[in-house]
Amino acid sequence: MINDLRGHVAGDAVIARTANSVRESIRQGDVCARLGGDEFLVFASDCDAVGAEKIARKILARLSKHEMPLARVNFSASIGIAVHKGPDALQKRRTQRADD
Repeated sequence: MINDLRGHVAGDAVIARTANSVRESIRQGDVCARLGGDEFLVFASDCDAVGAEKIARKILARLSKHEMPLARVNFSASIGIAVHKGPDALQKRRTQRADD
């Protein structure tokens, strides 16, 4: 949407800023990946629902401080959380649960 409204330079800036905010919000050893478009995924090991919510709130707090004069758009985010204890050979299912 930002690419269509403000151009690819603005869209790329928003994606880069978002990625940096997510990386700065997660713990050492956690993994952040861009799934595509405007979707990011965080794998946080040894993390229960309370810890996952803490990480999510930290990400949202960082994103809410963004000023993107080039993009000139309202900035918002939604975060899905899926928690699994024990070994999980079906990581795709866990990812889908978080995205639902």
